[in-house]
Amino acid sequence: MVSTPEDVANEEAAERPLVIGVTGHRDLVPEEIPGIESAVRKLFEDLAAQFPERPLQVMSPLADGADRIVALVAEDLGIELKVPLPMAEELYSQDFESSRSWAEFGRLLGYASERTTLPLVPGSTAASVAEYGPERNRQYAEVGAWVAARCDILVAIWDGKLIDDLGGTGHVVKFRLDGEMPAYLPHASSKPDRNIVFHIACSRNRADGEPAKGLAPSQTRWLFSEGEAYGKIPPAWTELLNSPVSEQPAAASAARGRPSRTFGDRLPLVIGVTGHRDLRHDELPGIRSQVRKLFEELQEQYPTRTLRLLSPLAEGADRLVANIAVELGMQLSVVVPMPREIYYTEFSGPESIAEFDALYARAHDVFDMPIARSGTIESISQTGRARDLQYAQSGVFLSAHCHILLALWDGKTSGQLGGTAQVVRFHHHDIMPGYTTRSVATQQMLIDDESDLIYHIVCSREGPDGAPAEGFAPLDCWWFTNDRDAPRQRDLPHQHRMVFRRSAEFSEDAFHFRDRVPSESYPLMSDDDTDRLPTGLATINQVFCISDFLAIHHQKLTLRILRVTHLLAFLMGFMFILFSDLRSQEIYMLAFLLFFAISAAVHQYAKHKGWHRKYLDYRTLAEGLRVQFYLSAAGITNDNESKFTHDNFLQTQDPELGWIRNVMRVAGTRCDADRVASAEGLEFTIREWIGDDESGQLGYYRRKADQWFKRNRSTERLSLLSLVTSIVVVVLILFGGGVLGEGFVDPLFVLMGSMLLAYGVRQGYAQRTAEKELIKQYDFMLRVFHNAKRRLEGAHDDEERRQILRALGGSCLDEHAEWTLMHRDRSIDQSDIWRLSN
Repeated sequence: MVSTPEDVANEEAAERPLVIGVTGHRDLVPEEIPGIESAVRKLFEDLAAQFPERPLQVMSPLADGADRIVALVAEDLGIELKVPLPMAEELYSQDFESSRSWAEFGRLLGYASERTTLPLVPGSTAASVAEYGPERNRQYAEVGAWVAARCDILVAIWDGKLIDDLGGTGHVVKFRLDGEMPAYLPHASSKPDRNIVFHIACSRNRADGEPAKGLAPSQTRWLFSEGEAYGKIPPAWTELLNSPVSEQPAAASAARGRPSRTFGDRLPLVIGVTGHRDLRHDELPGIRSQVRKLFEELQEQYPTRTLRLLSPLAEGADRLVANIAVELGMQLSVVVPMPREIYYTEFSGPESIAEFDALYARAHDVFDMPIARSGTIESISQTGRARDLQYAQSGVFLSAHCHILLALWDGKTSGQLGGTAQVVRFHHHDIMPGYTTRSVATQQMLIDDESDLIYHIVCSREGPDGAPAEGFAPLDCWWFTNDRDAPRQRDLPHQHRMVFRRSAEFSEDAFHFRDRVPSESYPLMSDDDTDRLPTGLATINQVFCISDFLAIHHQKLTLRILRVTHLLAFLMGFMFILFSDLRSQEIYMLAFLLFFAISAAVHQYAKHKGWHRKYLDYRTLAEGLRVQFYLSAAGITNDNESKFTHDNFLQTQDPELGWIRNVMRVAGTRCDADRVASAEGLEFTIREWIGDDESGQLGYYRRKADQWFKRNRSTERLSLLSLVTSIVVVVLILFGGGVLGEGFVDPLFVLMGSMLLAYGVRQGYAQRTAEKELIKQYDFMLRVFHNAKRRLEGAHDDEERRQILRALGGSCLDEHAEWTLMHRDRSIDQSDIWRLSN
């Protein structure tokens, strides 16, 4: 009997519990509670009958009211209970109404098979969450999103109203149905991949507490999306419920208090912002108009990319730009220069703090900067050099991880450490006086670098000397680069246009193959590793899987084209041999021209599609990401604190390849912000990256060296065969030509020519695939990894091991750059096809 896909899905589903999450009001009307309990009990009984092979499991935060009712029914029916807590028990207990409620909570917590305490939202503290206000509400929003994103069915004991109550039941239901929570983006949970809600209508024990219009207390219905309701669960939903809830990278990161955001289907185009706080009030409308125009133009030019703003959310320019980005639906990533409670002291008052909090709540990512250099919490708590270093550090981080620096700047130089002028200078010259050390010199200072792109909106500042620098007028806009001849241009410079085009192309390809990548890629870490390794590795791993898959895909296409064109070149040459040595018939020349036309058309099609270039570019990106991944896993940072892994790759190569660094700078942003150095991560890197003769890079380079050696040996054997054949033919013709006659000699010439032609074509193929060079390269890298392993085994401590791995990473990046250049020069063209055939 052949199993159908539905049978397989049902068998797999039987091994998983049916998870029922709960959200609901605390202030239920006492008279309605028996009806609510009855509805919950009936739901559980119906689900147990409909899914007899799947054990039920309830997920409840155990708040007073609805959460507790569902948990008590589960306990009574012997259903497994799991409890996510929005905060530590001692903080959570402040919301319990009585000692009886606390005792009941303790008993249910003891019954639960598992409990999870969610981390505080970045920037919150135990003290701030203890106060009733926005930060405590955000924790309830987090736990509501946690349940909604991880259950098969969400039970909502709800009055049906959506009010402005962050973390309230209405917000959780909306997140479940639409994937969005009003005015808040959860940190520990991504969008739910299913939206089934079982709604039990209820009243609330308050003024105006009746259910929404059209609903009656204890009425039940199934919701699938806004405006779509059913009296019974539709049969078609059974298959949906039997499919597994997708794995969420954010779930693992929650235990460490950091969001883990992957790219999704679109590669972000990141705009960092730097600017003055004291912008002239009368220029604000014009500045807003120019910023909006820039963002709208970028959205129009690069529709396959997600626009993301990277901002510290300081007063003035940062906030102005962030508000426009949010209005346009862009992603917002926040760089917090110092602990939030200290950062607040930089703001002008409660309204400014509230504006910061509102934008912060919309953040897609939050990057908390560590204490810079030799600073301490005490030293940065006061204005002075230590605090200025925090701003300098955040300015350098922002500059190093954006593709465009948007500068709302008066154009004047300044000695203010970490100020706008200093960030602009660093973006162009990799120097920030007072932060970067004088002894540091980088290659970026001397080469054309794609990371120098600034969009400058000229502005004035409040005060008597607030006019822009001489030669600038308020609201002037320029693309500002290090270009020697035209540093300021009205249009995006050609070099950067090319870089963005390549990045957009990668984003398009990633989107096109989005369904195949998860199942056909080779990830650098397993699901088990996710919980033990730094959170940001998930993003690097995701982009590696995409680029590695695309590289393999385009490599297959490239090799297929090479084989076809070389086969056609052989056929062309063979037709010429037949024409010249056997019979001078026009059919052979016509065949020759036909094969050439086919070869030229195939070559032109492949060139138009860019298969060879994409193969090289995507393979280069994948190998750069591999190094970036393992160095980050081991907690290895650059010796130069203002430089990161992506800055060390392809520095002196074709500027067109700068798009690869542009991808790496975004993929590694989280790891560059959260520099985690653990013994477990170091062990993982040594085991998985270096490996042994059968695994890791040691196993890979050994296999590849053997494989290319065998290919080269085949080429040499063909060379020997063609030489022997030629000698035999020459001897036969020389000593027996007169006897054998022309009818026998001509085929001998055809045989000799064919063997020489076959060898010539095979040699051309070997040259195009860099056969001999790759043998040397793989052998060299094999020795490098063997030496690294030997040195690691003799290392005295983890710091020495990290130094060895840092050197290994540099060697790998250099070798990958050489590999790229070598193969870029070996793409076949039509003249090569003609030459090979002759």
